[in-house]
Amino acid sequence: MSAFIELFDRTYPAVRTALTTLPIDGDRRDDVLAASYLEVWWLAGCRTEPGLDVVEWIIGIARRRIGDTRLGPTSPVEPVEAAGRTPGYALRELAALLCRPVGTLEPG
Repeated sequence: MSAFIELFDRTYPAVRTALTTLPIDGDRRDDVLAASYLEVWWLAGCRTEPGLDVVEWIIGIARRRIGDTRLGPTSPVEPVEAAGRTPGYALRELAALLCRPVGTLEPG
């Protein structure tokens, strides 16, 4: 688990910056970012080749996920809490893996 947290903390700034250039709104961007890191969590053991650029791998996952959301049917609107949008499953799951509150996923 600590290796995943370290991977997230080291790659998050570059991945987040790259995602800001892609055609997706801020709330969906956070969902895609979280879902991409969850996919990394599940697939990390499958990607062990030398010279792998991990940041590019994660950005590639995010690009594919954005493409999937643009091609698929629109999903129903998620319920909104009084303070704003309710975090989706991917954000809650990533927060649990990082042992951080949902609203403060960024590295300290």
